[in-house]
Amino acid sequence: ASAYFGHDKSPFPDVPASSAWYNAIMNVTTRSIMETELSGEFRPDDALNGAEAILAVRVLRQKLNIY
Repeated sequence: ASAYFGHDKSPFPDVPASSAWYNAIMNVTTRSIMETELSGEFRPDDALNGAEAILAVRVLRQKLNIY
């Protein structure tokens, strides 16, 4: 739950390592539940469209083996 606390540098240009949601973003991206833009931005302040939400939930369900 806190594996990414204390990082000095963020791999995302739009999410600093000191932000409140940095650990959660690192968890979903390193586990391939959600993806960044081609530019490497995660866009935490933008709205999530329906297709992205459905894909993220589907991948999470597959990883948890919930059918």
